[in-house]
Amino acid sequence: MLANIVDYLQNVLNLNLSPLGIIKAIIIFLLGYYIKKMYDGIHSYHLKRFKSKGVRKKLNKQLAANSASTLGKLNILTLGNANPYDSKNGINIVLSKKSLYVGFPEDLKKDLYKSFHKEDIAEEFVMNTDSSFDGGNSFSDIAMTTEIFNLPDLINKHRKIVARHFIEKSNGCHFNKAKLGVFKINTHSRHGDNENPVINMELYRTDYFTHKVFRSIYKELSSSGHPISQVNDDLELQKYNSFTTSFGVNSLVILKYEHEVKDYILTKRSTNATEVNSRNQYNISMLEGLTDTDKDNADKIDLRKCVERGLCEELGIEDINSYESTIGFYDVFLERNFLELGITCAVEISNMSFQELQHKAEYAKDRALEISEMVKITNDKKVLSEFLSKSEFKQQALFTLQRICARQGIKIE
Repeated sequence: MLANIVDYLQNVLNLNLSPLGIIKAIIIFLLGYYIKKMYDGIHSYHLKRFKSKGVRKKLNKQLAANSASTLGKLNILTLGNANPYDSKNGINIVLSKKSLYVGFPEDLKKDLYKSFHKEDIAEEFVMNTDSSFDGGNSFSDIAMTTEIFNLPDLINKHRKIVARHFIEKSNGCHFNKAKLGVFKINTHSRHGDNENPVINMELYRTDYFTHKVFRSIYKELSSSGHPISQVNDDLELQKYNSFTTSFGVNSLVILKYEHEVKDYILTKRSTNATEVNSRNQYNISMLEGLTDTDKDNADKIDLRKCVERGLCEELGIEDINSYESTIGFYDVFLERNFLELGITCAVEISNMSFQELQHKAEYAKDRALEISEMVKITNDKKVLSEFLSKSEFKQQALFTLQRICARQGIKIE
């Protein structure tokens, strides 16, 4: 075969080289060809990698510039960001076997049952008994971990305070359902050739009563200047993971029209809202806490499923996938006023009008409980700035709006 190739080259190219010389020339040519291919591949890989890093660095600078003055005022700590996170490889959530429950006071249960005006309250109020991460019921393990050595006493004190709120249906305490807390969170990992950011979260089971008890304890601690209110990174945060009893997905719905015109959908919190501090304040389109029902087909906790559920329950959008839409997750943050973890999310929809959204929201399951008003704000810096200057906002909502607008080239002061 090789001899035939040599004869062909000698005849066609009129070469005077010996057969051995032609073979050497072929080998040199092939070596040169493959070396060039390898160089091109390596160059392309590193160029793509550096470009990706460059885009990420530029984005981080842009976000930092937009956030420098606002983050301090909002008391929000950014733990990680992406543009957006890769929903398949960039967000890893594991539901551990750990749980944390504070039981309802035995001496107040009779009053609780009376407040519901019926004997069976299982649908409205799930009863759990004291149980900590170590499986015990003394809470001594989290007292040691947090170095809040009187934590068991604080739990007993605040469980009674919160129990009264549930009995009186005050302070947003209407029901007790299952929740998921964050045992551990890490945003420093990377994946793929471009070293894209990754969120790794380990969750634990808890309930809304426990969440409110630890929220009440945190209020007391932070008001007395306890270091818990000055957490500065995710490693320090893990020390206080008994207080991170929820993870909120802060979603901004963006209706897209022709010529790059967009409407940002904002809502006003209902007087019935569970978070009493945000009543009558403007919020992003939807805030939903992650639960163990938010699972994909592989039975894994999925942030996207949480968004889909929230869109249905609060805004009446029963199947977001039937619309021309995208869901992106961007910034992981800690809201230090309440020690609440969350992530910013943008839901962009191309084939829905504001009127259609309003009509759907009227029939949403949780509309009356969560939302009293819905407004649209066009993607114009002047219009946005004017609205923000004269309106009262929930801190997480303002942060979410600012971060998503920054990625769309709109700087909000």
